[in-house]
Amino acid sequence: MDEQLFKADSAPRSNEPRRMLTEAQVLEIVPVGRTTLFHMVRAGRFPKGTYISPNRRVWFADQITAWQSALDEHNPHYSPDRGRGRRRDSRLPMVKRLNMTDASPTSPDTS
Repeated sequence: MDEQLFKADSAPRSNEPRRMLTEAQVLEIVPVGRTTLFHMVRAGRFPKGTYISPNRRVWFADQITAWQSALDEHNPHYSPDRGRGRRRDSRLPMVKRLNMTDASPTSPDTS
């Protein structure tokens, strides 16, 4: 996703201050781990935070909201044809699959 998708809603709408979220608050909203979050930031798939002091990074809530909206529109991992559950070995005909489970181990012939 482009970073411009995140910035679409970044300008304040009124004279109210923008809500800032800490890393812990962002991780409560976004169901990923800390390392994954920073990998996403580095790859440009999540808004970059803003440093408000040398050791304090925050994200603006409206940027997180814009990111969530962009996910709904541009999710590359969603496919309505995607199957659910365990993969079944559909490459083999049913008869062969049944025979494979019924086969007993053979012992070498010693005659």
